[in-house]
Amino acid sequence: MGQRAVRATAAAVTVVTVVTALAGCGRLETRRHAFPDSLYEPTPSTGASATPSATPSAAAGTGNPPAATAPRATTPGTGTGAPGEPYADLTAAQLLQKAEEAASEVRTVRVVAAFSEDGEQSSLDLRYDLDTADVVGSIEAEGHTVEILRRGDDSWFKAEAAYWRASGAPADTARQIGGKYLHVSSDHKAFGEFEQLAGIADPGSVLEALTKPRRQAPVVAAGGTQIPVAGYTGGDPTMVYLSVELGLVPVRVVDPGSGSAVDYREIDKPVVVPTPPSSQVVDIEELSADVRLPTA
Repeated sequence: MGQRAVRATAAAVTVVTVVTALAGCGRLETRRHAFPDSLYEPTPSTGASATPSATPSAAAGTGNPPAATAPRATTPGTGTGAPGEPYADLTAAQLLQKAEEAASEVRTVRVVAAFSEDGEQSSLDLRYDLDTADVVGSIEAEGHTVEILRRGDDSWFKAEAAYWRASGAPADTARQIGGKYLHVSSDHKAFGEFEQLAGIADPGSVLEALTKPRRQAPVVAAGGTQIPVAGYTGGDPTMVYLSVELGLVPVRVVDPGSGSAVDYREIDKPVVVPTPPSSQVVDIEELSADVRLPTA
């Protein structure tokens, strides 16, 4: 597998597309989701005046998404960074170029997202190794939790029978694999669909498609100082937060229109994938019916 085997394609660059990829089980596939505030929800830095599109809503901390606002333009060709900020003289386009370079150096990442719609809560917490495509973590959607493990050419999926039944598996098949680790090798026909999920792992996946970029005032968040860059992906307003401490690696991507967001944390921390107990493993080749894996 290549060095950047899981880099996303241009078809999966908007936050809405990313969200549908990470929650692609059941009805959630085609929805737009509103994410609650996360640990990376920014607050204005001291001495800097943040624009409305970079400021949390008054409801921050209540689980409500930030207010939707359109990106505010800055003076073309000039930087707008705060005094002393190391990238103050760079334009938005120059920031994005450096961000792409920084993101390409990321080897491992933890991707965290949480969202709700019509009273239904969903979340994702996955750790990825972008060199090996190893994955460990879980997805929760519509009351179901799917544990995901991948190491090399082997993947395991663990969920209760109710999940497999809801995703279309026959009742007897759902009972057979419910509460067990379903083993799927990379050469199985079902694996290709699951692999689309990996597009969310690349912090730089949104940058190539971001148009009309405009930098905003720096903000201070849990991980340090961030520079918001507002723009559009597929015609939808999008905000990307670049970490100053991490050399402009994107650490948060937000769709202000829906409140959808994806956070990138624990950059370059080791990803350790445990091996499930053999007594708890069922191979997909043993099943008499097809099953649907989490997919885009």
